[in-house]
Amino acid sequence: MGPPAADGSTERGHREAIHRDEPQSLAGARRPRCGAHAVAVPAEGRVHLHPATEHCDQSARTGSTMGRNRRTRPGPPPGAPPPAPTHHPAPARPAPKSAWRARIDEFGGPLVIGSIAAALLIVVALIVMNRPRSTANMETYVPRAHSQLAGRVSGKPDAPVKIVEYADFQCPFCHQHWRDVEPMLERDYIATGIITYEYKHLIVVSAESRDAAAASQCALDQGLFWEYHDILFLRQGDERSGVYTRANLKSYATQMASALPTRQFDQSKFDTCVDSGSKYPEVDAMTAEAGTIGTTSTPSFTIGGRLVQGALPAEQFRNLIEQARAGR
Repeated sequence: MGPPAADGSTERGHREAIHRDEPQSLAGARRPRCGAHAVAVPAEGRVHLHPATEHCDQSARTGSTMGRNRRTRPGPPPGAPPPAPTHHPAPARPAPKSAWRARIDEFGGPLVIGSIAAALLIVVALIVMNRPRSTANMETYVPRAHSQLAGRVSGKPDAPVKIVEYADFQCPFCHQHWRDVEPMLERDYIATGIITYEYKHLIVVSAESRDAAAASQCALDQGLFWEYHDILFLRQGDERSGVYTRANLKSYATQMASALPTRQFDQSKFDTCVDSGSKYPEVDAMTAEAGTIGTTSTPSFTIGGRLVQGALPAEQFRNLIEQARAGR
């Protein structure tokens, strides 16, 4: 090839020859100069262009001026990675409420939820404080005052109001009455001669109740029914929990006697009575009697001949006594 002409005709002719002779297939071909970033691949392949050269490839094939102008711009060296795409973040949007926060708002917000939780805690605390004990309460036994005792009866025989209680030593509401109401009755009504108070057995829970009732009848034989009645309620645990086994019933009698040094108590006689089962018929007869007056639940009371069922607050019990005194 001769030297280039001063007017650049040789160069133009060389470029035109390239465009003229360019095969229709891309197989084995080299792109125009603006296609310096293109790579020749086998005929069945596909030419992959870097994103920066895609437009250059399109303009070169159409012969546009833009394509020719871009030939003068240096491109990235062969094998260089494509430039990172420009990222335009979406405008920030407020974060949606979480599912649990939305649910709390449905129920009135944190203040309402907190109030409900506090109320539930109070209810649970009350249940725990008032539930029966799972094992015997080993609190020290302290004898209570009892006036004018005669067997299972406390008070003057000629008192104007007579009260009979039907109870079970395993009954938690009977324990509640013994703990909360009986001290008031002794102080305000029995010791003052207004009422006589008699305790009778009504077995409603289990055989343990019957064993405890029979043991109290054994204590009655030695003039200590009310004292033994008190320690049985003091030691009450969960129903059917083994608190009133025969061995325990004997042990409670020993504890009672230790707290009554001036009272005579024959432990051996008591133990023999408990083991013999001789007091069961007395217990069963009182349970049957309760049925004849229309009650099978404990505690139940007759106050001046009027049947009252359930553990009552002290003031309500007081009102019933006053009504009986007034003949109402």
